[in-house]
Amino acid sequence: MAERERTLEENLHRFVIRARRDGYARDGTPVESSQIEGSTQLEYRDGNFHYTDIYLTGENNFAGQEIVYESGEPKWTMVYYGALNWKGLRKLSESQQGTQSSVPTQDQIYDFLKRILRQSAEFVRFSGMGTLSSSDGDWKYIDRCERDFDDSYGFFGRETIEYKGHRVYQMHYHGGLLKGWD
Repeated sequence: MAERERTLEENLHRFVIRARRDGYARDGTPVESSQIEGSTQLEYRDGNFHYTDIYLTGENNFAGQEIVYESGEPKWTMVYYGALNWKGLRKLSESQQGTQSSVPTQDQIYDFLKRILRQSAEFVRFSGMGTLSSSDGDWKYIDRCERDFDDSYGFFGRETIEYKGHRVYQMHYHGGLLKGWD
């Protein structure tokens, strides 16, 4: 990879890390009027760079897109779709019958996800960083991210959350560089 491309990727990576940590992972304040009706839109700005995360939520699922602009031009994007795994939660509930143990709530699952995103933003959901696994008691987070090609900025991956060995959440994502940075 050429030096300019390496610098471009490193600058983009650092910017996206800051934007994600200050956005969803910290319960960022949505803009008043989202570009897509019924969606939530989070934004982060730093100099000429602007990050937008727009997502829609269903009953137990969500879909969205992150976009990075430089001086008003779209440069990078990632789209995603995820959901709670109600089958996994039912299995967990059935395995817990007769015990004092409880099944995690939707809020507990997303709180764990946000904690991981704050702690490990430099590794998750980004450009073929490989596999990240992080555990905390009964919780386990796994993110597997790969590049589309060795010489491409395209990437795809899947993140999952397990609770007591049962998958309770899953998200698929893919994205990459749209245009080079100046």
